[in-house]
Amino acid sequence: MTRRVLEEATSAPGGDLKLGHRCGEPVRGVCKARARRGKHTGRAPVSPPPPGRATLAPMFPLCLTPEIIEPTGAVSDPRLWEAPPRLGVPGPRTRAGKQVYGDNYGNHLETENFTIQWEDGDGTLADAEMAAEGLEAAWTYFVEENGWEPPVSSDEYYVWVLLVTDIGYTGFTTEYATSKYPEGYPVIYLDATYATDDDWWRALAEHEFHHALQYRQREYTGAAGESWYWEASAMWAATLVEPENDANDYAVGWYVNQSEIAFDSTEGYHHYGIFPLNGWLDTLGPGEGTMQATWETAAGMSGASWDEVLEAATGLDRVDIWAGFSGAFGNELYSRGEPWPDVEKNTLEDGAEGEAEELGTVYYRLRGAETVEVSAVVDEGEVVLSGVAGTGDTLPVAPGEILAVTATSARGASWSLRVATPEGDTGVPDTGNPDTGEGAGFPGMDKDDPVEEPGGCGCGGQSPAGWAAVVGAMLARYSRRITPAETGAQSSR
Repeated sequence: MTRRVLEEATSAPGGDLKLGHRCGEPVRGVCKARARRGKHTGRAPVSPPPPGRATLAPMFPLCLTPEIIEPTGAVSDPRLWEAPPRLGVPGPRTRAGKQVYGDNYGNHLETENFTIQWEDGDGTLADAEMAAEGLEAAWTYFVEENGWEPPVSSDEYYVWVLLVTDIGYTGFTTEYATSKYPEGYPVIYLDATYATDDDWWRALAEHEFHHALQYRQREYTGAAGESWYWEASAMWAATLVEPENDANDYAVGWYVNQSEIAFDSTEGYHHYGIFPLNGWLDTLGPGEGTMQATWETAAGMSGASWDEVLEAATGLDRVDIWAGFSGAFGNELYSRGEPWPDVEKNTLEDGAEGEAEELGTVYYRLRGAETVEVSAVVDEGEVVLSGVAGTGDTLPVAPGEILAVTATSARGASWSLRVATPEGDTGVPDTGNPDTGEGAGFPGMDKDDPVEEPGGCGCGGQSPAGWAAVVGAMLARYSRRITPAETGAQSSR
């Protein structure tokens, strides 16, 4: 892609800053902006903070990335248009052996891998120390323990982190091009206004650092459908670093309240809310490290869409990926350790209708007292059904279980459901594939893996007891990052 530099500036002798923003397309920056309460205007409702968590003033995460393309007045902090002072001119070497890649602000804190800088009134030492805790934890987890390539230049220089208070967004990660690093040098901005909640502040820092890692793997193109996986990955990244931290859970509401829209949509912040997809990829799907493998695969697939990258990284068809994810997510077959926010569900009954955009999903709960067999009559497009029993064109669904119907065609789909009670039903769902007789399960699982009879799951009900052994076995090696729903645990929803 042709690169048009919006601005070339020299902030001090020896500096050679070039701001790497493209005209007419989103800048090579990814924002981390998240609402804390209230509702989006014309959007899906936002889940409130967990009980006891500080409620901040409402934030409307209109991504800062496209806002910065031209100086429209939407960006109040000129530092987002200019790199930190003297960026590209190495400062003095510090005790850790790394240098600050530029001059210091009025206040600064150096850790092993980061320099956190701020002016008076834009943050405090306590804010910097808490951000540093999250940043270094993320560095340890991703770079040292799991082999992610660190941001460019970080072997010699600290990664820049700036505390600000007036950008109007919770965070932003971009790259500034210099002669030494023409591909871009990452700089992270964190709005210290939101440092009042320690858990959330650390999660923000972890999220933004993951964007810096993403830049090492893939060019941010600004193409339609590009940003969703950047945000879904950074959200899951914070969960991987601190599995016990529930600070991001509220964002799942941006998926569950509009699960029928297209998989790569940014409508209503769907691209933040769909991060549990990566949870499925790393657990019940292909397995631990799949998100990382996806980013590594993306490095060699410049310009490819994310569904194409996911297919290449997993060896699964995209239909299998989304059917597996939606069936498992809807039935709480995996979680962060606590149940995900409840999916809005329709009643599963004969004639129930639905429609969804590309790889969007509509969820249905069986509220009756006996097992049924469900199929779809498709009016337009194509669909796949998924649930506890696996995926297919026809599925058994037991009382309390959730059926997910996913549109698999690019133009979306509409349908109505046919619900029948199988002859001789005993009340226990058949765990075999109704078409082939093979063992049931989700894509990415061996068909011979043991599958026990699932229990009911849902609002006020029990988590899927029969899957506890399956989930436990698959997550044993993953206990640091994610845990299955407890057998017999009451849903909090």
